[in-house]
Amino acid sequence: MRSWKDTIQLEIIQNHPQFILVKIHNGGLIKPILTAIVYGNPNPIKRKSLWEALKAAIPSDNTPWMALGDFNALLSEEDKKSSSIIGKRCPHFREFLESKNLQDLGFQGPFFTWQRGGVFERLDRAIANEAWCQMFPQCLITHLTRIKSDHRPLLVNNNLDFKLPRGRPFRFLAGWAQH
Repeated sequence: MRSWKDTIQLEIIQNHPQFILVKIHNGGLIKPILTAIVYGNPNPIKRKSLWEALKAAIPSDNTPWMALGDFNALLSEEDKKSSSIIGKRCPHFREFLESKNLQDLGFQGPFFTWQRGGVFERLDRAIANEAWCQMFPQCLITHLTRIKSDHRPLLVNNNLDFKLPRGRPFRFLAGWAQH
C-alpha cells in the first residue's frame, strides 16, 4: 500500500493489460472505494477480454466502484463525427454497462475526447456503479484541454463540499408543454 498525502492510501488490487484496479483508503471516507483506470486495446478482438475482466472486478457488495479512461469504444453512433466515416458502436461495451447496471457519469466540456485530423470521437469517459453514485451524487467529470495528445484528459471532482439547494425539488409537468 502506498500513501499519498497524509490521509490517502492507494492499494493496487489488479494489474490487467487493459486496466489497473486500485483501492483508495481515505481517512475521511466511511469505506474504501475501488477505481479502475482503463486503456482499452484499440483492436476490438483484443479489447473483448476487457469487458469480462472488468465485470469480474466489480464488487458484488455495496462497495463504490468507478472506471475511467480511454475505453477505445463507442456507445452510440453519435460518439463519432467524421465527414467520411460512420461511427460503429461497440455492442460489447453497451452489454457490459447494462449487465452490471453501470451509469455513465456524464461530463462538462467539449463532447468529443479524441481527435485525429477531421475525425472526432468520444472514447474517454467515467462510469460507476450505484454505490458510487450514491456516495458521490455531485461527482463532476470535466473534459480538459488537449495538450500534446490526441486525447482530452478527464478531471474527476467528487465535490464533497457542494451543497444542494433546500426546498421543494423542481418537477416538470408534461401539461405545461401543451399550455
